[in-house]
Amino acid sequence: MALFKVLLVGSAALWLDGLPTASTNNWANMKVAFETRYNPPGFMKYQYTKDLFNTKQGDSSVDDLCTKMQKLGREVNASEEMLRFAVINGLKPDIRNHITRTQPTTWNDLVQHARIGEMCSPVVPPSDPTLAVKLEAIQDQLKQLTTSSKVHSMSPVEFGRCTHRTLNIGESPSANRRYRCF
Repeated sequence: MALFKVLLVGSAALWLDGLPTASTNNWANMKVAFETRYNPPGFMKYQYTKDLFNTKQGDSSVDDLCTKMQKLGREVNASEEMLRFAVINGLKPDIRNHITRTQPTTWNDLVQHARIGEMCSPVVPPSDPTLAVKLEAIQDQLKQLTTSSKVHSMSPVEFGRCTHRTLNIGESPSANRRYRCF
């Protein structure tokens, strides 16, 4: 019991220190108090069961999904067959198709074939809508630059009170040209 008291840290240690002496005087009483405090209530098993059958792979790997499903399966005491069906249901469609073709009969076969299916599935590049918009804007700018027949080394716009003129292709600015500034 002394080792148990040393192993508890943080809020669990504070909880143990706050127990009455009757609850900590023997192992059986301490075990009952601990299980009462830290075991999930029975109704939570329904939530874990729901999570087990509704969890989807998403962006996680097959190994991550299987680990998560095993943890949920332990919470509800799911059989291996139930766990296999839950994992198959949660896999991406292309991996699930590979699994259904191979018909695995054990957990290890399922994981092995799911990994193979993951390696064979096509990689979809992430789509960033802002990146597509920026790329389109750059393409438009390039089109404008290539269709322009004039080189804009000097802007035709009036900056402040000075006026500038646009040079045509082949025309070079001469040093003795003057620009009017007001």
